[in-house]
Amino acid sequence: MCRDSLSNKKTVKSNNLNDNASQRDQSNIHDLNKETKHDDSTERKPPSKKKRRGQRDRTFDQPSGPKYKKIEADDNITSALFSVGVILVIGCAYAAIKGWRGRISVAGIDLGTTNSVICIQALSRSVGEIDCISDPYSGSALVPSVVSFEEFNTNDLNELKPIVGRAASERMNAHARSTVSLAKRFLGRSFGDEVVRDQALEVEFEVVEDTEGISLVEEFAEKGGIAFRIQPPHSDVEPKLFSPEMIGSFVVKHLISLTNNFLGYENIKSAVIAVPAKFTMLQRQATAQAFKLAGIKVARVLEEPVAAALAYGLHRKPDVDHILVYDFGGGTLDVSILMVSEGFVDVMASEGDDTLGGADFDAAIAHSLMEKSEYAKILEMLAKAEAYISSRISENIADVEEFLVENCPKIEDLPLCSSSSFHTIGEKMKIQLSSSNVANEGCMGLKNVDISQIGGVDELCQSLSPIHLSFTFDDFLKSSARLFERSRIPIRNVLSSMDLNPGDIDEVVMVGGTSRMPVVRELVKDELQVQNLNTSIDPDITVAYGCASVID
Repeated sequence: MCRDSLSNKKTVKSNNLNDNASQRDQSNIHDLNKETKHDDSTERKPPSKKKRRGQRDRTFDQPSGPKYKKIEADDNITSALFSVGVILVIGCAYAAIKGWRGRISVAGIDLGTTNSVICIQALSRSVGEIDCISDPYSGSALVPSVVSFEEFNTNDLNELKPIVGRAASERMNAHARSTVSLAKRFLGRSFGDEVVRDQALEVEFEVVEDTEGISLVEEFAEKGGIAFRIQPPHSDVEPKLFSPEMIGSFVVKHLISLTNNFLGYENIKSAVIAVPAKFTMLQRQATAQAFKLAGIKVARVLEEPVAAALAYGLHRKPDVDHILVYDFGGGTLDVSILMVSEGFVDVMASEGDDTLGGADFDAAIAHSLMEKSEYAKILEMLAKAEAYISSRISENIADVEEFLVENCPKIEDLPLCSSSSFHTIGEKMKIQLSSSNVANEGCMGLKNVDISQIGGVDELCQSLSPIHLSFTFDDFLKSSARLFERSRIPIRNVLSSMDLNPGDIDEVVMVGGTSRMPVVRELVKDELQVQNLNTSIDPDITVAYGCASVID
């Protein structure tokens, strides 16, 4: 009885345990079915129309309310921004592979004595390809470093807009006193400098001492600096003083304007510039001030011979230790020896002639022409006619000549036979004699005319007739013999200073427009006993080209 009761109690307890286990199993199966139903990786059965007991509505599984909707919106925005960022990164990477580098902001600039050049890294091309910007007015990348003033319509330097470049150089003959050239020769020099005194005799504009402290070079802030006194033609306004740095800034502004027009936007803010290796600290400061006045930051300063070597990539050429750079420009001659070591280029020695350049060869031809008796008579007769007319109309000789240039149709194609125009004619003859034995040019002058019968400018215009000018290659060699000999001296001096022989020079780079002359190239070969020179890059743009090549 007792055993039966105990047995019955155990059976009941066992049944209860089994029932509880069965309920737990059913509950686990039910939970598993719920999880399986929300698993996207398994095949879903069509939803039952009748909701089972205990199953919650799916809408209650997601949080709701304004707070949760904002979180969901923020997540969507973050996801969208992330996607856009990824697309931009991929796009920029692809553009970089194709060579596109965004808007250009840095240029390479060679602010030269007679001509200036600006170059940039070529758009949408591989790094190292260079574009040198041409002036639409002339179609050439060579921009004359000439500034001419037509009027002073403002006292604000930033608002003053003179004529610059080729258009200005074309005014030199008629408006020589209001047109400034060769300003680089005066940069960073004092008024008492012997070079300044000599150079002042070669230009038509007035060179005076800076008494107003317009120079931004600290050394000349109070006195001792140089200024150009300019008065526009046919103007009663007071003359203005301009420092060499101011003239340089007008040239830089013009170069930047050409580049902005080429690019289609204004974004050039800084420049890699070059200065002659022999420039003093004051001359370097004056050059930097010219860029500052133009609103351009100087990002890097290269010495001109280094820029030339970089243009040819000689720092990467094997077995090159010593490079000689022969830089013969319009205003100066600089000869430098560079040392190449592990891809770096350093100027080891430099010699030169600060008062020897292409302009001096032009002047030599001009002086030789004026010394020829037949041409001297032409100049003398025109000068007398201008003086006679000036006395009758109460105008000075300069104004008579300017009035004549502006109002006489006969001198639209040929310049007047004057001392200033002979310098321009000399340059043209020099270029012709690089490929010919005879150079021929013309000008308008007076022949067999009774000056007393000339009553005014109109009569003088009618009396003008073409004058033929001729100059032979032998004439050129004779007139420039002293200049050619001076061209050899810096080569000898720089080799001597380094205790080197011509055979120690591995590469020779020719730079500057004057180095185009066959006579100059032959004398360099003769001095250095070499057969080949690096001349494949236009020597006029080599320095600016090298400046642009190092832009990051």
